[in-house]
Parts: sequence; structure tokens; C-alpha cells
Amino acid sequence: MKNSTNYKKIIIYVMDIITILLLCYYCYVLTYKMMNVQLGDVKYLSDYTTHLYGAMTGSGYSLMHIIFRTVINISYNKHILSLVMVVIVLLTILGTSAFLRFLTNYLSEEKPGFEITTFIAAASVLLASIYIPFFQPHFYISRTMLTQPWHNSTYLLMRMFAVIAFLLFIKLQDSYIEKFDYKTAVAFTMVLTLVNYAKPSFIIAFSPIVLFMLIYDLVKTKGKSFFPAFKFGICILISLSVVAVQYMTLFGEDDEAGTAFTLHKFYELITNPASYISLICNLAFPIFVLVICIYLKRKDTNISLRVLILSWAMFLLSRLEGVFITETGSRASDGNFSWGTYYFAFQLSIVSAAYLMAVRKNLKWGNYIGWLLYLACTISGIAYFRLLLQGVYFII
Repeated sequence: MKNSTNYKKIIIYVMDIITILLLCYYCYVLTYKMMNVQLGDVKYLSDYTTHLYGAMTGSGYSLMHIIFRTVINISYNKHILSLVMVVIVLLTILGTSAFLRFLTNYLSEEKPGFEITTFIAAASVLLASIYIPFFQPHFYISRTMLTQPWHNSTYLLMRMFAVIAFLLFIKLQDSYIEKFDYKTAVAFTMVLTLVNYAKPSFIIAFSPIVLFMLIYDLVKTKGKSFFPAFKFGICILISLSVVAVQYMTLFGEDDEAGTAFTLHKFYELITNPASYISLICNLAFPIFVLVICIYLKRKDTNISLRVLILSWAMFLLSRLEGVFITETGSRASDGNFSWGTYYFAFQLSIVSAAYLMAVRKNLKWGNYIGWLLYLACTISGIAYFRLLLQGVYFII
């Protein structure tokens, strides 16, 4: 029996290595092609040329621009710059694997192996809206929420740091009222600052939900959590120091860029029947896991839904921001308030995966259905990635 288990582990480790090597290779190929787009080309269009220009001129707002500029100062070699993005994707996979192991063990006595979580993590960076040709005339539509953007370096850097920041957040909020963990708080503040420096799309949905959580705990404890909540808030406020500078860069007075409230996207969503199908295609896996967890909770299963509820709240807020807030001026068509939706749909999916692993002993067919939905999202993501490799223009 033990030999059989070890044999299975070896097979999964081999699958991990092959999957990650293939993913890293094709990520390098795609990034290099996107970085070498010439003026007038319609294939392999991306934000890389803009980000590289911002790095060279010093006009960029992100930590990614600083990383690019550091590499460029050493050698302006697009092969090396492409490898930088490969490293970011690889670290995202490893960080997501650590997140899955931590959260699954946090929720239950389950301790999934490194080989299992790494395989799921590798699949997670390829997640996409489930594609149904009959309902969707185009593979990658503008109503997508889960499909992961491969054409934007600042998003990929933000995602890498955000996974670790959310892990530290879960650890910090677990017992912050009884005993505030200063070491975790310092690490959380530092990583959250890096998240914000990469791209501010995370914090604008994350911080309001954390504030609501702190207020909820304050009411629940009848004011006893005031000072711990104050310390928690200080961590987030410190991380916001870089956002003010970024806001001035993104919405400076020189080009009249700013933000405004809009109902245009909302009207489009509610009047187009395809939007409702798209909603199911994007959220089928998290919705299924949510229903399963609520059902098990009602059966007195000892599992906390707090992290899952927080993840849903962050996703819903990021979606509302993307729908009702728009930009004006030179950035009117950039869609910067939609980036949060892509990340929080990704976060919601990996949190749901951890919950599915945590409750697997309480399920029968639910395990198979859940992982089949996750597989469907991954296969759709691979199909989309293949289209990108062929030079198909993204729609986001």
C-alpha cells in the first residue's frame, strides 16, 4: 500500500515538472512575441510595449516598470525581459501552491501534498471562463471575469504578490483580537505594499471588505476588538502610501484623466441575455463549492465559511467597481477598474479549491463534479492561451 502511494506521488511529481516546464516555455515564447510587436502589427498586441516605454522613460507608475528598467540598464535584451515574466509566473505557481496547502490545513485536518497543490496551482494560472460555442460567438468575450490576462505585466506581478498577501491576511485575522501577531503584521504590510506598488487594483476592493470585517468584529465583541482593529488598519494604511503617488501618475491634471460613475456597462449587462450565461461560465466552480459548503455547514460540519465569504465579498465589490466606475480623459478606454475582477475571480477560485479539498471526506460525487468544473475552466484557459500563441488579439 505504501509503495503504491509513493508510486502515485512520483507520477504526480513528474506531471508537475512537465506541466510547469511547458507552461514556462510557452509563457516565454508568448511574452517575447508580445514584446517584439512593431508599429502597425495586429498580431500579439499587448501592454508590454507601453510598459517597456514607461520603464525606459521613467514615466511608469508600477514596481514592474522599475524591474524592467533595472534589467534594461544592465542589458536591453528582450529574451532576458521575457524570462523575468517567466520567473513571475513560476513564483505565482509556487505561492499559490503554498496558499492552497495553508488554507486547506487551516480549514480542516487535511494536509494535501506539495505535489497535489502544485498541480492545482499550475492549472490555476490558466483558468478561464468555460467556453460554450452555442452561447458565445467569440471565445474570449469582454464579459469575462475569470480568464487570466497574459498581456499585462503589472497585473501578473500584482497577482504574484497578492496571493501571498491574502495568505498572510488569513493568518493575521484568525486571532488578531485575542493575540495580535506582530511578525505576521509586518510581513503582511510589506507584501501588501508591494501588491499596491505593482498595481492598485487589488487594494480598492480588498480594503473596504477588510474594513467591514473589522467593524463587524467590533460590534460582535462589543468594542473589545477596537485596539486590535486599529493595529490591523494601520497595516493597510501604511501599504497605501504608494497608491497616492500612483493616483497622481494615472489621473494627473495634465491629461484631464479621472474617474466617473456610469450606468452604461450595467445597462449592457442586464439587457444582453448572453451576460447571464457568461456569469455561469465564469463562476460555475466557485458557485458549486459555495453551495456545497453551505449545505455541509447546515449539517453541522465543523468548517468556517469566513474566508470563503470574504473572498466572495471582495470579488463582488471588484465587479461592481468595474461595472459602475469608469475613467475619463486619456485613460477612458483603459479599463483599469476591471483588473480587480480578474484577480478576485482567480482568488475566489483558488479559495474554493482549498475548501473543496478541506471537505472532500464529507462528499461523494461532489468531489468529482467540483474538479470537473475546475478542469473545464483550465481546458478553456489552455485553449485561450493557444489562441494567444497564434497571435489572436485579446479582448478585455
